[in-house]
Amino acid sequence: MTKVEMLTQAKTMREQEIFEYQINIDNFKIALQNIAAMPAEERQSVSEFEAQLSKLLNDNLREQKKAQIMLDAINAQL
Repeated sequence: MTKVEMLTQAKTMREQEIFEYQINIDNFKIALQNIAAMPAEERQSVSEFEAQLSKLLNDNLREQKKAQIMLDAINAQL
């Protein structure tokens, strides 16, 4: 396999990774919006889950950014 073929394959994998992070990010944002719209007493019962979703959102945003940096590096070589 040539360098260009390997980079092209790596590019496809990074693009897929970024896309998967985006799906998660969108889902977490919508879930957090839905929780925020709940009445206070209902929202209190899912506060731990809300905190987990918030952490997952931040983690996925960070990891997506890392994947984007690596995709940019791959594209620079192509």
